[in-house]
Amino acid sequence: MGLNKRLISTAAAGIVNTENFTPFLYDGGGSQSFSIGFAADLVFIKNRTVGQGWSVWDTVRGASNGYLKLETTDSVSSPFNMLTFDSDGFNVSDNGGAHTQTSRSSSGDKYVSYAWKAGGAAVSNTDGTITAQVSANPDAGFSIGTYTGNSTAGATIGHGLSSTPELMIVKLRSGIPPKAWTVYAEALGNTDFLYLNSTNGASAYNFWNNTSPTNSVFSVSSDTNVNSNLGNYVFYAFHSVNGYQKVGTYTASNSWGTSAVIDVGFPPRFVLVKSIDNTGSWLTVDSLRGGSNGQDRARLYANLNGAEGADTSVDFSGNTFSITFGSTGNQGTPNVSRYMYLAIA
Repeated sequence: MGLNKRLISTAAAGIVNTENFTPFLYDGGGSQSFSIGFAADLVFIKNRTVGQGWSVWDTVRGASNGYLKLETTDSVSSPFNMLTFDSDGFNVSDNGGAHTQTSRSSSGDKYVSYAWKAGGAAVSNTDGTITAQVSANPDAGFSIGTYTGNSTAGATIGHGLSSTPELMIVKLRSGIPPKAWTVYAEALGNTDFLYLNSTNGASAYNFWNNTSPTNSVFSVSSDTNVNSNLGNYVFYAFHSVNGYQKVGTYTASNSWGTSAVIDVGFPPRFVLVKSIDNTGSWLTVDSLRGGSNGQDRARLYANLNGAEGADTSVDFSGNTFSITFGSTGNQGTPNVSRYMYLAIA
């Protein structure tokens, strides 16, 4: 396709490639191809320069079937030939300058991408009462799946992992009206939920049929957010893996000037944080954007389409990330609050 293959240099970009996940930065430039050391199965892309939404692509749905936006309830959007997957990364395009999501070159736009390796081509998973198409990477505690709902309370879906998921994100891909990104977190229990596209704290609702996941399946109610009849869904599932990935919680008194330091057991390169008890955006930081020596991470929010902002409240140091409360990047109203996080090496 005339693309110039571009290797993401670990020396130049500061990337430690685990062969399961990598964040990296690139400049918009029309058609480009990135070698990241593994075949990506899930890619999040965010334009850091302008107020342009997140685009989410995965191999189970297929890039040709379009992208989803983290910050909205929208159904799948037309792909516009903006992304394709290949054997050692993925390719991006701006569709002839018409779109800003992935590689606009006319305005010097800058991008951040997060890429995950699942299990390659999806396979049928019949562990649950609903057959799912699943691409799983059990060693990395991550899987992608799609399923068709049946509107039956207590239906189960196989997630393909060998341990119980601690975090799951479920999205209806099509349908009227469109539905939110519905989040299960072990810290919330099986009666509460969060929305990835919302600032709301945790609320009680029976999305999970009041049943916790097991090491083979997760349960859903008949609610249309997770199980409408003939509705097409995608899910992303995560669990902790020693030395690589941590799904956890902490409690902090987010008074002005106080700090919370969280030890995840490895040097984190990506952290997603959300207040459970209070309103607050989904803070998204990584080890590549902003600051030096692990300090002063630049912020994005998974539930917002805004450009990147400066933030001196989040630091990375050794096996920890820390948040100092009182700046514009903090999460939650002033109070003692529980927070949940996903940290990845």
